[in-house]
Amino acid sequence: MEQNLISHAYENTGCWFEIPVTDLDAARNFYAEVLQIDLSVSEDGGPNPIVFFPYNDDAPGTGGHLYPGTPPRDGNTVHLMAPPGLDAMRERIVAAGGSVESPDIQIPTGAFFYARDPDGNSIGFFQLQRHAVGCGQASAHAAGCPHRWPASSFTQLGVDLCHAPR
Repeated sequence: MEQNLISHAYENTGCWFEIPVTDLDAARNFYAEVLQIDLSVSEDGGPNPIVFFPYNDDAPGTGGHLYPGTPPRDGNTVHLMAPPGLDAMRERIVAAGGSVESPDIQIPTGAFFYARDPDGNSIGFFQLQRHAVGCGQASAHAAGCPHRWPASSFTQLGVDLCHAPR
């Protein structure tokens, strides 16, 4: 099922997010293990200590952070990129103490599944789908993808779908 999904690191870890947690150190450990990235607590982010996810100010997209707060059990879902693949992310989530809440959900731009972190936050893990054949046009996305994939679907994520590494 994952053969048409892009498997490479994106310049930003998250698509969009701020995650409230009850135990900042435990949450940092969970996300560091699941995403296999180094995370540390920062006292420079405002009135509370926070944990920043890696981000690149010069790349499209956004970063995010964990902060001490009350997780809403039925609140919004945070969607994170899954560059190693959805199967690998499911295994990491369970091993780190989270739970997988759904099977893969196919959408035109790729696939994702829902999970919960140990605090009960709803998180989605998303992997972009690639075309079987790239469009071969360097400027194709200036006027919209000839494969009917709107450019805005991918420029928001910092990925040119037709020209992404395979």
